[in-house]
Amino acid sequence: MHLNGYWKISHITQENETFKPNGEPQLIDYYYFKQKKGIRKKVQPNLINQNFLVSEDESNFEIIEKQQNFFLSYKTKWAAWEERIVTLDKDVLILENDAKEYHYVRHSK
Repeated sequence: MHLNGYWKISHITQENETFKPNGEPQLIDYYYFKQKKGIRKKVQPNLINQNFLVSEDESNFEIIEKQQNFFLSYKTKWAAWEERIVTLDKDVLILENDAKEYHYVRHSK
């Protein structure tokens, strides 16, 4: 699966409206999974040395299949939610949650 790696939001759609971030995003999402379990972390690109500033916070997820769709299923001590994988290939990731679609593109250094 192409999920592993760094992804930045290109835009969000909701009810036929498109919202684009102003300029380059300050944070991008890092996904890593193996055998249906994984983590998502927020990271900040460091333009000076081409590395990332990484938060200690991370969200654990499982990949589950329901009704021929795949979901990232999250559970924390505060909440539980699912994001449906609409599209996933080597360059594009689209996740749907609460009638919003989050359109990501692969981040390159």
